[in-house]
Amino acid sequence: GFTHNTAMALVALAGIASERGDHEGAAVVIGEAHELLATTDGKLTTEDAAVLERATATTQDHLGTERFNQLAARSGPQGSAPPANRA
Repeated sequence: GFTHNTAMALVALAGIASERGDHEGAAVVIGEAHELLATTDGKLTTEDAAVLERATATTQDHLGTERFNQLAARSGPQGSAPPANRA
C-alpha cells in the first residue's frame, strides 16, 4: 500500500543522502523508513534491504552510533527505539 511504498522511497532517499555525504539527513530518513516499515511488517525487496543496510552502515560509520541513534530517533514517537538498537 501507500505507506509501504513511501517507506521504500525513503530507503532510496536515505541511500542517496548517504552516498552524497549528507549523513545527518540520511540518519533522519533511515529512522523515518524504519518507523514506516514497522507499520507494514518491515518487508523490503532484496535490493531495497541492501540499500538500507549499506546506508545505515555508512551513516553510522561517519556519525558514530550515538549521534546516528539521536538523529534516527527524531522521526519516531517519543521513546521509540532507534534503528540501530532494534532486534
